[in-house]
Amino acid sequence: MRARLLEEKSKQRGRVNRHEGQPEGRVRTLFHEFGYGFIEAADGHDGYFHRNAVRHGSFEDIAEGARVRYAEEQGDEGPQASVVEMLGS
Repeated sequence: MRARLLEEKSKQRGRVNRHEGQPEGRVRTLFHEFGYGFIEAADGHDGYFHRNAVRHGSFEDIAEGARVRYAEEQGDEGPQASVVEMLGS
């Protein structure tokens, strides 16, 4: 429980430990005006992400087709990314 609490505190501060094996994908669809988009995972499933999940960059700088690394969790309506980091081209 203590480890989970420390992890949540780090997320709130914008510091998330990178774990080996975090999935990579491509931004499939963006809705800049609403502040969210969808990532296509390597296995083909889509996951939602919100502008607040973007780290080390700006949501406005992300384009459809961009490569990203993300941390996925199960949301109320399916998979969602809690952290999204842009990768080089």
